[in-house]
Amino acid sequence: MQYLVFHAAKFTNAHGEEQRQVEKGKIGERLWIGWIESFVGQLRSLVNSVRWSSEKEINRKTFEQGL
Repeated sequence: MQYLVFHAAKFTNAHGEEQRQVEKGKIGERLWIGWIESFVGQLRSLVNSVRWSSEKEINRKTFEQGL
């Protein structure tokens, strides 16, 4: 499971109160990277599934030809 890490920048307003502002650019970057990692993982699963299916079909045909 992936977790987002928020980095906050501290700012002081006119009254001397501390305010925090989340750096939106870094959050967007992390979301984009997470999406790409997820997509690549799904693609790898699909490729492995197709490869396994193809090997199964090849083995079946080889077995039938041997009979």
